[in-house]
Amino acid sequence: MDPGWNDGGIVKKAKIDLTARAQGENIDWNTEGDKLVPVEVKDTEGNVVFKAVITMNVRIT
Repeated sequence: MDPGWNDGGIVKKAKIDLTARAQGENIDWNTEGDKLVPVEVKDTEGNVVFKAVITMNVRIT
């Protein structure tokens, strides 16, 4: 999966508090298996300071 960006990770140096948000709204959570979830970390000014893709393994019981 290519989330549309791959800039090597760190974008800017954070100067203040950070908030991370997983962007899972376009992922099918109703099926099992590995899900590649884009994550953005922003500072309190709204600047993206880090991007990553995490793997979440979903099991339905």
